[in-house]
Amino acid sequence: MTRADNDIYPDIASILSEAPPIGEAQMVMSAKLTPESDACRFTYDSVKGAGERSWLAPGAKVNSSLMDLLVELRN
Repeated sequence: MTRADNDIYPDIASILSEAPPIGEAQMVMSAKLTPESDACRFTYDSVKGAGERSWLAPGAKVNSSLMDLLVELRN
């Protein structure tokens, strides 16, 4: 059964909301999903309250879960 796009977005948001370290105001994620395969390149930035950005690595589990959802969204 195929889910609607609007059913996938909350799952992505849930993963992203749990990924940044405690005390970080926001996390920005960029993903580039290859059109011909199930490969994705992720970049993450942590944004502090004053708008200061720093690189963030949430881990392989986050990447894997997000990739699965992005592939589902693309399909």
